[in-house]
Parts: sequence; C-alpha cells; structure tokens
Amino acid sequence: MFSNMQHISTNRSQLYANFNGADVASLQYEVELARQNGQYVILDDHSYAGIINPFRTGTSDDAYWLFWGGDIRAPLSGFTDSWQRMATYFANYPNVLYGIQNEPGLIGTPWYNFEVAGISGVRAVSSTTTYLISGNWSSVMQFDYSQSNAYVDPSGGPFLFDVHQYFNPGGGGYGPDMATCGATPITTYFDTYTTWLRAHGYKSTVTEWAFGTDTTCMTSFGASVVAYFNTNSDVYAGWSWWGGGDFPTVYAYYMGPIGTPPQYSLLS
Repeated sequence: MFSNMQHISTNRSQLYANFNGADVASLQYEVELARQNGQYVILDDHSYAGIINPFRTGTSDDAYWLFWGGDIRAPLSGFTDSWQRMATYFANYPNVLYGIQNEPGLIGTPWYNFEVAGISGVRAVSSTTTYLISGNWSSVMQFDYSQSNAYVDPSGGPFLFDVHQYFNPGGGGYGPDMATCGATPITTYFDTYTTWLRAHGYKSTVTEWAFGTDTTCMTSFGASVVAYFNTNSDVYAGWSWWGGGDFPTVYAYYMGPIGTPPQYSLLS
C-alpha cells in the first residue's frame, strides 16, 4: 500500500498542518485489516521529493512545484513535520513500514539532507519502526553509493534501502515497449548493488519491478528475476510487483484481483 502524504493533508499546499481525518481513518482501516491478516504495509510519500508551492500566486513566473529544501518556501523542516505527523497516526501499527520518498528527483548532498529530514520525523515518534531509503529516482542503476556508504540510523533502529527496476527496453515501466523484455540480464542491473549491500551489511527491498508478456519475458527472463532475489535473499528483505490495485486489466503489468495475469505463474 502506498500513500502520497500531500494528497491526504488538510490542504495539498499547506505546510505544518494535520492531514485530512477521513483519509487517515481510511488508511488506518486498511492497515488494520492487513495486520489482522498477517500482512505488512509500506506507507510512502509518493511526491518525488517535491511539494506543490504553498504560496503560489498563479502567475506564470511562480513555480507550481518546489523541491523540498530547494526553495525557502519548501523548507526541509516541513518534510520532517509531515513524517512526524504520519508516524504519529500509525504509531500503534506494528505492521507498518515507512517509505521516506518514492523516486526522489534529487542527487548528492541535497538528496541526503532531504532523506535525513524525513527520517528525523519518523524517529521523533519511534526508534523501532523500519523505514526505506530510496536513491535518485529509486533506480538501482542510478544509486549513489558515495552518499550511503557509511549510513547508520540515528537511533540505532532498523532501516532498509529500496530500489526500483523495470525490464522493458526503455527501462522505465511505461511506453509502447512495456510488454517486452530487453536483452540486458538481471545480473547487469543488480550485481553491483547486491555486492555493495553485502559488503556493508545492509539489506534492501525492491518495491517496484515488473516484466511484460512477450516470449522472452515469459520463457526465460521473468523466472531469472525471481530466482535472483531468492538466491540473494540474505540482502533482499522482500519485493513487491508494480501493477496491483486500481490499474485497468489491460495494463501490461496488471496484477489485480480480476483474472490471473500470465506473469503470476512465474511469481508464485
């Protein structure tokens, strides 16, 4: 389960404000239902490290979108505050993990400071809840090792790194080639990252990945991805396929409750 915190705030462009009570209650209901069924839930900020300009005047020269920490109108303290509120709402749910940011569009020091700001909000409420750290656009191929080599949690609590990867030739999980798989083997995508995790004693999730339904995907490539994660389960704590929920059944990576998608047999 994923949630854009900005979408459930009282006002999508308001800083330091409580979230919409009805939306929070709806999420709590679903998280509790998952808990009763022995399932974990990832609640993440799905805003790509940005926020709608809280002070936008509507003029053409006034930015609609601001990166956290990149403008005085979007201070990192606001991101810390939003995560502290979210962690407070779900403090009593042991099955919740927090994804600090889905696919952040930041690199280097700005990215690191941004992630730490969100982590500080979580740790102000709990020192034991697990959170996920994603690098530049969450891409395994763009992961910034130099900024992460020595990371330790400020409270000594649990955390995981997190990456995404799609296997269509375009690599982005969208476009006209979604149903096909490229010639690049799974090892090219993940081996460097896997080795780094193991060398530093870290673990990771892969919260977005998918492959299509052409012959290459279904006869060789798809099975190799699952086998790779199973073989390296000492550093991969878990994975989730992208394509569940409200996606239409015609979506190339659909994995919802209607019917049985062809890829399902390779995942089970």
